[in-house]
Formats: sequence, C-alpha cells, structure tokens
Amino acid sequence: MATNLYSLLRYRTIDKCLHNREEAWTWERLAEACTKAIEEEKGETKNISRRTIMYDIKNMRNGELGYDAPIEYDRKEKSYYYTNSSFSIDNIPLKREQMDDLQNALLIIKQFAGKENVMGLQKIVASLEATLNITKPGKKREIIQFDHSLNEKGQKWLNIIYDFIKDRETITIEYQPFDKDPMHIKVSPYLLKEYNNRWFLIAYNHEYKGISNYGLDRIIDVKASFEPYFKMDSFDQERFLNEIIGVSIPPDSKKAKVVFRAYGRQRLYIETKRLHESQETVKMTDEYGEFSLSVIPNFELESKLLAYGERIEVLKPKGFRNMLGERVSKAAARYN
Repeated sequence: MATNLYSLLRYRTIDKCLHNREEAWTWERLAEACTKAIEEEKGETKNISRRTIMYDIKNMRNGELGYDAPIEYDRKEKSYYYTNSSFSIDNIPLKREQMDDLQNALLIIKQFAGKENVMGLQKIVASLEATLNITKPGKKREIIQFDHSLNEKGQKWLNIIYDFIKDRETITIEYQPFDKDPMHIKVSPYLLKEYNNRWFLIAYNHEYKGISNYGLDRIIDVKASFEPYFKMDSFDQERFLNEIIGVSIPPDSKKAKVVFRAYGRQRLYIETKRLHESQETVKMTDEYGEFSLSVIPNFELESKLLAYGERIEVLKPKGFRNMLGERVSKAAARYN
C-alpha cells in the first residue's frame, strides 16, 4: 500500500479529531479538517472526497499501517469515534525488528559521534534511547567501526565554533602554530571541515583580509568578539567542499584537469578507491590505468600522489608534473 505525505497528514488529522470526543465527526467534518491541515502544512487547497475519508479509515483500521485504530461508526450521530480514548497513532510501540534496526542505527551514530559529543549527537542518541525505551542490558556489540580521529584535543572546539558559525559571530582564537609562539587572531568563521582525521576551521582573517585555515588541535582558546561579522563575497563554500582535496587553496589558484597514471595493481586500487569525487578513468590497460581529476592543485594533492611513490606518474598539467618531479628528485637525493 503506497503512503504519501498527503495521506499521512490525513491520518494524523483524523487521529487528532477522533481524540476530541465532544464533537461529532461525520465524514464531512473529517474532510474539512483534513483540507485545512493540508492548506496549513503545504499551502495547497485539496478537496477531500467521501471516498478518500472512507479509504483512510479503512487503512487505519486494518493494521497495514502498523496499528489497528479502534474506529467505530455511530449510526445515530452518523459520526466516527475511538472506542479506546487513550489510543493514538503517535503512541504505537515499535515492532521487535524495528527496535533492533533502530538500535543498530543508533550504535552507528554513536561511533560517528566519537568521544567528544560531536555536534551534540551523543545527547540526541541518549534522548532517543530514553524516549523509545530501546536500551538493552549488558554491553552492546559493535559490528561497524569508524576510523576515529586521534586529535581529540581539537574536537572539543567543534560544538563551540559550530554555534559561532551558525550565528554568524566573529571570534578571537588563541592559536599556536607548530613552530611559533601563541597568537590571538580575529576571524569570521565560515566552515568546519574534516580531513585526514583532523578538523579545520576555514575563516576570514580580519588582519590579513583573506581566507585562512586553522587546525582545531592548535587552538588554545576561543572567545566571542565584538567586531562585526564579515562575509567575504568571493568566498565560495562549494570550492572548499568539491574542488580541493584537503583544506588549502593556493593564492590565485584555478581548477585544473590533473591527469596521472597508476601502474601495476595500484591502478585497480585507485579505480575502486577514488582520490576525489571528480575522478574519471581515461584508459585502463594491463600495465597501467590513466585517470583524471578536476581539482585545484594544492599541497594535499601533492602529498597524496607522492605517497604512492614510483607507482604513480603525473602527466598533466605540465607545471604540476614538474613540481612533483622536483620534489621526487630532492627526496631521492636524501637517500643518495
């Protein structure tokens, strides 16, 4: 039985009406209530027929929706009513298999949330477990494991910075680069992004008047600033999400078509585990696989390609190929 949004709205409206036992709910009055509910929820006017109301009542009664609504017809009043005043379609207990599926889903969310209550997920999970009463005694067996970040030091800032981004508030961060003393930086926060098990803040630096990224594990403190929030018109969030690998965008950079070859069995690995969502297979032979990426070349892309060593060869762009060649030569010189 197909169930769409409109039928669900009607079921909930009929349920609400039949809870009001002081009224006589004829099919006409139920239809009027359903029409009003759809107008308020969807902004659309739909004329509900007697046949539709009869069909809805039948569905609510027969158990196919997961419940058997105790709806009866009063011939004298020519109206419908609940024989059990405490019944509600909002209070239907979940089936055992549904409970198990939901509990498994919550276990996955727990693993994703990690130890630092990422974005409040742990509180949401706890609330769902208490509300639905689906907790089980004993230790739960986890059969899916995520690659948790080892930089828990930075995760504690996620909730705090997330709220500042949501509310568009300028902040001052006390930040310590790896090779410098701590400094206070005033920024307008734009985006939080995870890469390689580290979280980064992408923000507008008020002093340098440009976009910078900051590792959350290097942040010592975060405070609200009274300076107005600055929204940089040229900042394109989609570029940070779709056009780069990692978090850095070199100055005056442009998206390019990066073509490379993977040799031996590495070609099969890279074909199935793509480096970026834009990756396409150009050619596949017994010796090598040729692939292309539509990305902005940056340090993270260099590092990812160089990590494959002699099993990868970049063909285009020429400047990017030459840059990687120089890095390979310098690396080889250290071993000579």
